[in-house]
Amino acid sequence: MNPKELKEYIDEKAPNAYETFFASAKEYQNEKNQKRQPAKRWNERKVDRSVEKMWDGVISTIHNSLSLNIKGEDRKSYEAWVEFIEKSEFLVSFEEQIAEIEFE
Repeated sequence: MNPKELKEYIDEKAPNAYETFFASAKEYQNEKNQKRQPAKRWNERKVDRSVEKMWDGVISTIHNSLSLNIKGEDRKSYEAWVEFIEKSEFLVSFEEQIAEIEFE
């Protein structure tokens, strides 16, 4: 499973994680944006892109972390990834962690 496939899998199986993250991260980015000089403030689209980049970073970190638990040729197998994710109940803990995330 590559990072793009993992992102699609999480979006499908745990849509609340993305929605929760997006809301919290957007609030954080908007607060940051308000501290900028008026002439240097970002428009809404740039704020949203920044939040998307943050989400991509989360997915990348998760992908790297999960890949350490999937050995050898199984790293290329989508089914092996799904099996590990389901067996470890990763999505449950992931959604809980996202709900508790705080940005500084």
